[in-house]
Amino acid sequence: MQGGGIELEEENISETTREKEIRIENEKQRLMELFKDVPASKLKMCNSLIERTAFITISMEDLEALINEQGYVERLEQGSQKMNIESKYLKSYIALGKNLSTIMKD
Repeated sequence: MQGGGIELEEENISETTREKEIRIENEKQRLMELFKDVPASKLKMCNSLIERTAFITISMEDLEALINEQGYVERLEQGSQKMNIESKYLKSYIALGKNLSTIMKD
């Protein structure tokens, strides 16, 4: 084997990254359209917040799909203890939601 699996994996990651970047850019353009009447001088100050909002929105969409697919809880087993815990995807989703809420307030 000459690393074919690794190349394929990197290719898939690259494709997924490109797709996500396109989705983020589309969301950014959608958000910019909402602010089309804002003077350019004020819009320039908001640009980083718009970029962050677009990233968070798309990331949350991806996390929603994972949560719907894998559920809200994970089974954790440590020795004889077994318990259900909040999914790592749900934790990330909640954190991003808080960040998005903070951005929207500003």
